[in-house]
Amino acid sequence: MLRSLSVLVLLAVAPLALADSDAPDDASIEHSVGGDRFAAGRAVSLGGTVGGDAFAVGGQVTVDGPVAGDAFLAGAHVAMGGAVERGLFAAGALVVVSGHVKHDAHLVGGTVEVTPAGRFAGTLRMAGRTLSMAGITDGNLQMTGRDVTVSGGVGGDAEISAAHIEIGPSARIAGKLRYRSDREPAIAAGAQIGGGLERLPGTYRPWTWGEGSHHGVDGFGRSTWLGGGFVFGVLLLLLAPGFLSGTSRIAATEWPLSLGVGMALLVAVPFVAVLLLITLIGIPVALLTIALYALLLLLGHIVAVVAVGDYALGRWWPARATRTGWRVLALLVALVALAVARRLPLVGGLVTLLVLITGVGALCVYVVRPKPPAAAA
Repeated sequence: MLRSLSVLVLLAVAPLALADSDAPDDASIEHSVGGDRFAAGRAVSLGGTVGGDAFAVGGQVTVDGPVAGDAFLAGAHVAMGGAVERGLFAAGALVVVSGHVKHDAHLVGGTVEVTPAGRFAGTLRMAGRTLSMAGITDGNLQMTGRDVTVSGGVGGDAEISAAHIEIGPSARIAGKLRYRSDREPAIAAGAQIGGGLERLPGTYRPWTWGEGSHHGVDGFGRSTWLGGGFVFGVLLLLLAPGFLSGTSRIAATEWPLSLGVGMALLVAVPFVAVLLLITLIGIPVALLTIALYALLLLLGHIVAVVAVGDYALGRWWPARATRTGWRVLALLVALVALAVARRLPLVGGLVTLLVLITGVGALCVYVVRPKPPAAAA
């Protein structure tokens, strides 16, 4: 357990530590757990074969080698050129994919580009401000953005929600082009759409990623909170699955206790930190308390989201509730669901706050509660 949390903390603080140090521009930290590979840093490059899943976070993330499992990538600039045997999850300011993905792919960013070399065996989902799809997907294509261009091949339907939609002359869509926009799509001569066009009801909703020049996908929440929560959650699910199973069980079965403990900590810890700051001797302890409080909130958020996903799996798909891959998928769905709930008027903020408090409380109850002794061999 201690080793697992040490790896998590190392990867979490690696980009910040490298940014504040005199490390070279291409410095990075890598760690392997079984066949899975974890990497973080200013410039992360995975060029060799990854026997399991690949997790990479950094300023610039490049993957050129084959990945036997899933690939989870996040950074300012993400370039995926290798072959992924399972699914691809990539997020960044600029995401460029030119590799082969054997299952579904989820790409989120400011600018997301699939080059002509990109190949996808499953459904391709893209969300961003500027989207370009010049590759080939055997499944369906789903795109949500401001400016969208399709010049590749789609084996199923293409569903697009955007302000500007352009279908290039080399586009080949076997199914329908289903779109939501205030304008008609610009379809070039030579483009082939086998199933015709269908305009979807409703109006296009633009990117809302913060203010000014920052944009985001409405419904995905803020990218840092969503992406960071997903990366940390996946790491914990892989490195400490028993810990998250225990906290999920407490959050689900003892939620009144968890809510009460979390509420008490939410109020008491800042109050104690302020009291410590009043005295000169207590300042170092106060600063440490504040840092630990921030870590507690982060871990409590992860615990809460994983608990929501685990509860849903246990209720509707109990046979899959203990499988790591399905828990990761449930984590992603729960994160998106909470990001959407946060935007609901009046009740949205309250719901997400209660979920966070419950996660914090469940985490603390799990830590302080005595564990049963291990069975004798």
